[in-house]
Amino acid sequence: MANPQSIYDTDTHPAGAAAPAETLLLLHGFFMDGRMFRHQVEAFKNRFRIIVPDLRGFGQTPSAGVMSLEAQVDELVELMTSLGIERFHVDGMSMGGYLALRMAKRYADRLQSLILIATQSNRDNPETVKNFTQLRNNWPHPMVRKMIVEGLLPVIIGDNRAEKDFWRPIWFAHDRQRYGCDDCSRRA
Repeated sequence: MANPQSIYDTDTHPAGAAAPAETLLLLHGFFMDGRMFRHQVEAFKNRFRIIVPDLRGFGQTPSAGVMSLEAQVDELVELMTSLGIERFHVDGMSMGGYLALRMAKRYADRLQSLILIATQSNRDNPETVKNFTQLRNNWPHPMVRKMIVEGLLPVIIGDNRAEKDFWRPIWFAHDRQRYGCDDCSRRA
C-alpha cells in the first residue's frame, strides 16, 4: 500500500490549532484537485475542521501507480487516523463520490454522514470508459489536449469565466502518467 503521509492535504485546523468538534473530508472529482473546494472551505472553515486531500495523481499528490478504489479508500482513512480524526463527515464529487461510497461501505463506523455530488454507485458505462481511455491516450498531443480542455471546461465548470480561467492552466499542465488511468475500465 502507498504511504498516506505522501498525500498532500489542506487542513483548516492542523495539529495544535483549536478545531471545531466536527470534521469534514472533501474528495474532489477526476481531473480536479483539492482546490475545487476552495470556496466551500472558506464558507465552512469556522464550523468544521476541513481536510481536503489531493487524490492520487492530482494536484500535489504523486501517483502510486494503478490503485484500486478500495486501496485508495484505505489510504484516505489511514490519513484521517494519522491526523487524529476518528469520526468525520465525507463529501465526494464524481470520482470522489466513488471513493466516498466505498468508504461508507468499508468504514461505516467512522462516518458521521455521507454527501454525494454528481456521482454514481455503478460502474461507468462503456461510453464513459471509452472517453476516459481516449483522454488518456490523446493527452500528449497539444492540439488534442486543447480540444479536450476546452470541451471539458463548460461541462465541469459551466459558464463561470473566472473559474474557467483558474482551471484552464491547471488542466493543461496535467501529466497523464500522474493520474493513473492505465486501466480506465476499473473506475467504478
